[in-house]
Amino acid sequence: MSLGRVALPVWMMAWSNPDDQLSEERNLERATRCERMLDALTAFFEAEMSGGRLRPVVRARRARLPAGTHIIVRARPEAAAAPSEALARDLDSAFAQLGDEAVGSR
Repeated sequence: MSLGRVALPVWMMAWSNPDDQLSEERNLERATRCERMLDALTAFFEAEMSGGRLRPVVRARRARLPAGTHIIVRARPEAAAAPSEALARDLDSAFAQLGDEAVGSR
């Protein structure tokens, strides 16, 4: 995962700024490697979502936060067995503790 965080932006910059000195064969080789990496990342996230380990609970509530707000949500081990509805209630409760002024009323 950490490799993807570094490699993906670098690949995207390379795609948008091609080097004229690279051969067509080299470009094809790089594109094939990038495609395999993206396929692997897609498969990983699909497996995490189907296994219930990646949930859209936070994403659905981000609109309530003021623009530019940074939030870090760390799940505890017991959250793995909790249903998404319970996690959503806990997140709503945490936002409520911040107060309407901090969270906004959007």
